[in-house]
Amino acid sequence: EPLSLYIFNKISQGEAAARNVDVVIAAHDQEGLSSAGGSFKAAYTEGTTEIPADFSDITYSVAKGWDIADINDPAIDSPRFSSSADDCGDSDKICTSQSITADNRLKIEFTKNTYQSNEKDIAGGFFYMCPTAFSKDEVAGKTQSFFDSPSENPKNIKRVRSDNYSDIMYVSFGGDLETSKVYACYSLFDFFDRDIENQFLDETPNNPTYVPTYDLGSTLPVSVVSEVKYLNPLATPERIPEYELLQTMNVNTRYDRNGSYQHSINWENFGAVDFKKPVGKTTLIGLEFTCHQTSLQDHSGYSAGKTNLEAAYITYRAPGGSFEILIPEEEFQIIRTQGENGRWRPLTTHIYSMSAGSLKDVVFEEGDTSVGELDVHMFCPQYWHNHHSGGWMTFGYVLRAMWV
Repeated sequence: EPLSLYIFNKISQGEAAARNVDVVIAAHDQEGLSSAGGSFKAAYTEGTTEIPADFSDITYSVAKGWDIADINDPAIDSPRFSSSADDCGDSDKICTSQSITADNRLKIEFTKNTYQSNEKDIAGGFFYMCPTAFSKDEVAGKTQSFFDSPSENPKNIKRVRSDNYSDIMYVSFGGDLETSKVYACYSLFDFFDRDIENQFLDETPNNPTYVPTYDLGSTLPVSVVSEVKYLNPLATPERIPEYELLQTMNVNTRYDRNGSYQHSINWENFGAVDFKKPVGKTTLIGLEFTCHQTSLQDHSGYSAGKTNLEAAYITYRAPGGSFEILIPEEEFQIIRTQGENGRWRPLTTHIYSMSAGSLKDVVFEEGDTSVGELDVHMFCPQYWHNHHSGGWMTFGYVLRAMWV
């Protein structure tokens, strides 16, 4: 019996042990000899009959010729809603924060979920909601036909399936929110569950595991029903501004003289900066950019000429897009003071900006932690005296973003 069919049969019989299997690993040659000792017969077809492989003659007498891999894929058997931020113990496999939005979406933030790693081990979930109280026993084990039937489901409990997962999920139940609170519960399923579903619903001819009435949601453990309240986002801590440090840089930029008295124009581009965003924030209040440029020195450490930063601008590139100007030159404030080091008395320049630029009206997804790239550009005219071969200009800057 093929391993996949064996597992499906065990599941059909209600055996949870199908998620925990031992797989024997061994090598064989073209003659059927096994590295574990003994031999086997490969599968073959006789007429229209498929004859499975025969492993009964493998002796496993060669200790180093085989091994066993233990495969364990535990089911998501403990979904739960946390009652508060403090309701998250060491033994809890899942902890949450939940609310309902004005457009009737259930928002669930999974603050802890030991069933997943980097949001990749969970395939989706089933979410249940009703304006009136209900118990999980009213929905556990029910197929979609129950929720579609007004006579069987007089409370009009809604079930919504999501075929994706993230640590912050929005589940839409359609329509407008008509009450200040709802009642909700949920189930989660992993890729093992989804693959089993695909097998049971596979209409390929002669599929021995085809079950046209199979309903994945009805097979999953359901959380206890929780009262979920509507929270005005403008009155919650979610609207407290939060700074995100994007980059701190101190730069020594080298300039070479080419001939007597050089005057050249130079825009410096300091490369792409990851535009990071805190989880839960959606709106950019402003980019705070502060820069200071102090002096220009030759290779001996003496002031070699005079220069100062004249302008700056910042460009933005959304994921998969191209760079566009985010904060233009005119939105930067430039302050200069007279320096005292050396005969050229170079100016000390400070550049400052606090602007959201062209992103001021953009609403980002709460779960995103990176929303693109930024490039910082600064404009530096250069003046050189003819007895110097070149030098260094020292400056530094800090770039932060404020989010709500």
